[in-house]
Amino acid sequence: MGQDRNSRSRIVLRVGASVILVAATVLVPWWVLGVFLLGYIIVFEQAYEIFLPAFLFDALYLSTQDIQFSYMTLWVVFSIFVVRHIKPRIAFFRDL
Repeated sequence: MGQDRNSRSRIVLRVGASVILVAATVLVPWWVLGVFLLGYIIVFEQAYEIFLPAFLFDALYLSTQDIQFSYMTLWVVFSIFVVRHIKPRIAFFRDL
């Protein structure tokens, strides 16, 4: 029962953090959003729902400029790749 409660609270935390990230996409500057996205990638395993705020950011802000690249989406892909390769080598994350 304790394991079930722990996994349920972890899911609620993850969904809550995802909702905050989507709201932060329109409420905070791009560099703050980048720090939030990186923190989310580091804290949660297989954080693929992180692409929603990145796509939303690119759709909202890059369409008004004549930029063809999706910078935030590319940054998220790069960050996921780097964090997935570095995280297992950090002693702090081995016990989690």
